Amino acid sequence: MVGASRKRSANFSSDEVEVLTSEVAKRSRLLFAKLQGPCTSAAKERGWTEVAEAVTAVSSFGRTKAEVKKKWCVMKSAAKSKAYDLKKEYGATGGGGFSGSCLSSVEDRIVGVMGEVCVSGLPGGIDTSEDAGLSEIS
Repeated sequence: MVGASRKRSANFSSDEVEVLTSEVAKRSRLLFAKLQGPCTSAAKERGWTEVAEAVTAVSSFGRTKAEVKKKWCVMKSAAKSKAYDLKKEYGATGGGGFSGSCLSSVEDRIVGVMGEVCVSGLPGGIDTSEDAGLSEIS
């Protein structure tokens, strides 16, 4: 390989994850609002910059806005997936008890910021990914 290899960033510490989660929760209305009225793209970018500054304050590494946004997306995706799997297992039938683990406090707050609809779907909606129980016509 020719050229300099890219240096990998350090993993986020538990303190950084806690601060990231709490700062995003504080600013969630701004960070995830539609772009209309007082919520502009510049205001959202300022909000993410403030989150990155708060994370950097407890970090021994400087965290950029892009790193913080990427970490939030990864954490959000993992929490959503785990919450969905837990919901699916709770609704499963059959013998035996619940064998899954519960959401951590950070994952629970992330799901709270996203909203329960992001995990469970719209009430009364139809899950098109499940078999509808229709048999094939020969």
